[in-house]
Amino acid sequence: ALAMRGRWEEAAALLDRLEKVRRPFRKLEYEKSIARAWVAACQGAVSEAITTLQSAAERAELDRRFAAEV
Repeated sequence: ALAMRGRWEEAAALLDRLEKVRRPFRKLEYEKSIARAWVAACQGAVSEAITTLQSAAERAELDRRFAAEV
């Protein structure tokens, strides 16, 4: 939500902190990928954002998380 509002620096810092949190029950990879894509887009790296989202969708498909894939 931070990156979507243009506050990409805060979003990037929060993602860095989130990477250090151990989550054995659910990894949040898909959600973190969306956030990373928004941060990249805010920085003007639109191709990187698209690639990140496409990879997240492919992983979601493999995990049979079809709503997330869409």
